[in-house]
Amino acid sequence: MMKRLLLICLFSFQTHTVMAEDVCEIIYSPIPHINAAVATGEDRLEGVFKLNNRQQEDLFKSLVTVTDSFFSSSPYVENIISEVKSHKLVSGGYEGITTPSISMTVALDDRVADKMQAMQKIAAAMAFFFIQDSVLVICPDDGKITETDSYSFDLHDQGGKQFLSAENAQLFFGMMIGMFNGPQDLGYTYYASRGVFSTLVSLSSVDHDRRVLEKLSATLKDLSQGQVDLAITPHRVDIAFPHNDWASDPQGGHLKDIMGNSFSLENLLSHRQKFLQHLDQHISRMAAHKP
Repeated sequence: MMKRLLLICLFSFQTHTVMAEDVCEIIYSPIPHINAAVATGEDRLEGVFKLNNRQQEDLFKSLVTVTDSFFSSSPYVENIISEVKSHKLVSGGYEGITTPSISMTVALDDRVADKMQAMQKIAAAMAFFFIQDSVLVICPDDGKITETDSYSFDLHDQGGKQFLSAENAQLFFGMMIGMFNGPQDLGYTYYASRGVFSTLVSLSSVDHDRRVLEKLSATLKDLSQGQVDLAITPHRVDIAFPHNDWASDPQGGHLKDIMGNSFSLENLLSHRQKFLQHLDQHISRMAAHKP
């Protein structure tokens, strides 16, 4: 199912709007899904959601080593990804909630025939050992008409007064929720280094969603007496969003179906254990510093 998704960038990095043909972005938030109590452990899940934003950021920085370890230990990944170009801490806004996340940009081996199928398998593997609702992949459009087709709308300031910032991106996201009559499937990315607010939309709603964003821009222009003006630029992209309902399927069965035999279950479970150990360490550290 096509969803609008994204994230807000707190650190400088280049992403899908400027990628070369063979470079994709992977976005993941390595906090277990709120419904994944069985796979995560109920006490551990409760503890990790008590971490404040700074503590979550520290946790995420430590988890880069888990991803790097999985990539280097998986023959499938090594055959698909020729280089990890960047691995940055970001903050994500989705369905009304903003949390830290991680963005990777990766170069694909030019011999990969079906890049989206390959990247979807890798995203499913990451979602499995990080116990995620999903991991998002964004790649340049390959020109084919497939179910992975989507649009990215990039918004940037073109008026006399700057509006977009990390804080105002969250405000604009709240305005979007109001205009779309709820947070369902809504998300965003704010790229701080370029001052760009980005959101993904499905092909079926691209015209409607453009009108909504144009109306929001017009509202800001009216409220600011013409000082704030947001330009809107569309980009065609391909996305993959492998999903698992951890409440009904605590074994990650749907992700296993997507991965097939591409990965060793032993290696996946080993990296899940490394992930859970990191969670325990940071939860214990938080408890030790409580007054």
